[in-house]
Amino acid sequence: ASIEDLTHFSLLSHPDPQRVLVIGAAAGGLINEILKHPVRVIDYAELDPLIIKMIKKFPTAVTAQELSSPRVRLHYIDGRLLVKKTDKNYDIIIVNLPSPSNLQLNRFYTLEFFKEAKKALQNNGLLVLRLPGSLSYLSKEMKQLNYSVYQTLNQIFKDTRVIPGDTNLYLASGEGLGDFGPDAIIQRFRQRGINSRNISEFYIKDRLDSRWLDWFLSQLRSVKQTKINRDLQSSALFYEINYLNAQFSPRLNYFFNWLERL
Repeated sequence: ASIEDLTHFSLLSHPDPQRVLVIGAAAGGLINEILKHPVRVIDYAELDPLIIKMIKKFPTAVTAQELSSPRVRLHYIDGRLLVKKTDKNYDIIIVNLPSPSNLQLNRFYTLEFFKEAKKALQNNGLLVLRLPGSLSYLSKEMKQLNYSVYQTLNQIFKDTRVIPGDTNLYLASGEGLGDFGPDAIIQRFRQRGINSRNISEFYIKDRLDSRWLDWFLSQLRSVKQTKINRDLQSSALFYEINYLNAQFSPRLNYFFNWLERL
């Protein structure tokens, strides 16, 4: 369900996605869902070639179809380095990575990376990423993490939209997302004939209901101070560690709150 959410909301938000770049885990579901759309090229950046070697050695019906598709191109390279060095312009860049819980991951949520990603996108291209969320309650730590990345995206991109959920989906565009209402998304869903277990017209209307977004943004704005996330000032990493400690080591929460004030 999370893969279908990530894939179809991302690609249905673009009127004509032709070239897609995926950074992070893609084989085993994500590529399969992207191939349901009329894309010409899927560039897949995988840092560890042994992962692909093992997938090819023990294939499933899905992975065999994905990796044999002529539309899929594998790149054994760090995703950020590919974005920095590429001379191509993508319609969509999907960052399918965990939250910024260490410096290696945090590099994909920073101001500097967003600048590089914007240069690698078409004018109406989209950068897509995910962060932890909830539709019932947002803790202070979760708000800080989301607001830090949201504000950082807004420093670079003209239009940043959020689809709130148990996982928040962020879509950022340098030119603007245009018509992003449920009617436009449903129309593309019908036109492309997407076959999905999880995505339906009713589901699209519910996820894109403006009340969810209004509530989410009001929660973020209740946070007084959050810092922009940078390569050498890793605010999102700090907020992510604080968020994890609040769940699993509550006693450390006082220490991190003190650090934040400091």
